[in-house]
Amino acid sequence: MEAILKYGIIEKARIVLGAAGSVGIVLALGACGSAEQGSAEQGAVGSATEQLSVLEADEAAGKLQVRYESGGRELIYDLRLGPDMLTPPSKEELSADPDLPKSEVDARVLDANGAVIYMQMGGDGFIDPSWAMPQIKDVDEAGRVADIRLMTAATSAFRGLKTSVRLQALQQTAVQIGKGVDAEPATTAPDSLSVPDAILARGTTGVKGWDFQVRKHDLKKLGIKYGEHSAVLLRGKGTRGVIVFTAVSCNHGNCANASSMSTHCTSPLFSDDGSYSRYFYPDGCTTPYGWDSTGGKHNCNDDSELQGRAVTKDRLQSTTGGSCSSAGLHDYAPGCNY
Repeated sequence: MEAILKYGIIEKARIVLGAAGSVGIVLALGACGSAEQGSAEQGAVGSATEQLSVLEADEAAGKLQVRYESGGRELIYDLRLGPDMLTPPSKEELSADPDLPKSEVDARVLDANGAVIYMQMGGDGFIDPSWAMPQIKDVDEAGRVADIRLMTAATSAFRGLKTSVRLQALQQTAVQIGKGVDAEPATTAPDSLSVPDAILARGTTGVKGWDFQVRKHDLKKLGIKYGEHSAVLLRGKGTRGVIVFTAVSCNHGNCANASSMSTHCTSPLFSDDGSYSRYFYPDGCTTPYGWDSTGGKHNCNDDSELQGRAVTKDRLQSTTGGSCSSAGLHDYAPGCNY
């Protein structure tokens, strides 16, 4: 079987999810390929129209690219492995959700046209420096909602995908994306986004407004809380509050959309200025990391404050000044109003 060239990468393995839940694997190996790359085991559940294809699994580069197809729609997952988390999930959190990764992961999910639907930054900057916030325009809202729901549908398929131990955090990240994504329209639309005759725009449209949430979980030792880990979730919204794009930070620990995180606060809605984008990436604090955020260091809560200010002001903030280097423990999640 010949390797298939698509999206600029060689397809190395295809996992086909059958109606009975079986997994068939066809490997197309090049000169440098191995059966370990893109390997999978039985156990995924799917329908005759559901397919999960490993396009590239590169252990040395810490890279996994996967195509998910269902119901005539298609998504591409692009996942990059970073270092071990500086604030990894606790034993209690892993017991509640074994799908939580313990390594920092950058991620993008793209639709069939190559438009970015979801982005995630594991640390203080992207592993691939070419990644950046996209413009959210020319969006078919009905199709975008269907694609975001498809990310949820892909969860069980990704659970059935068994990669090498080194790439396991990438597979777990794909599961977390599906469990934490949301495409539902707001129950009460803000006046600035109100569309009287329809929930979804007809034809194509662009993002109308932005908001963000600071999400957090408690840090405990011997059952005693000593602080909080926080991260930020940015949402791009179309007509009637329909979510058409999501970006999250992880800030060296659990990502904002992880199952262990709860909502700390939600910002007001900011109207888009016509750029169809909002400043959020690629920068976290560039000072050294330290859990206590003293001596010119920063922690996850400093990163969250930096990201919240960047979204609010819609411009680059200092990655060395302010909370990135100020004294104090900063051991609790910041607010959403700046």
